[in-house]
Amino acid sequence: MLTLALLLVDLVLSSIFLVAQVAYLIFGATGRNVGWGIAILLGIVVTLGIRGLFY
Repeated sequence: MLTLALLLVDLVLSSIFLVAQVAYLIFGATGRNVGWGIAILLGIVVTLGIRGLFY
């Protein structure tokens, strides 16, 4: 179960990193900041979701 949770976190963070890099190429620094802001929000959602699985 832990392996699946860590795999999910890794996939989400890797995907957001890719999106942030593409946003940086298209929109510059603002796009990158928006991408990382979305990453942080998704990280919170994933963390709360994983915590919900264990409680």
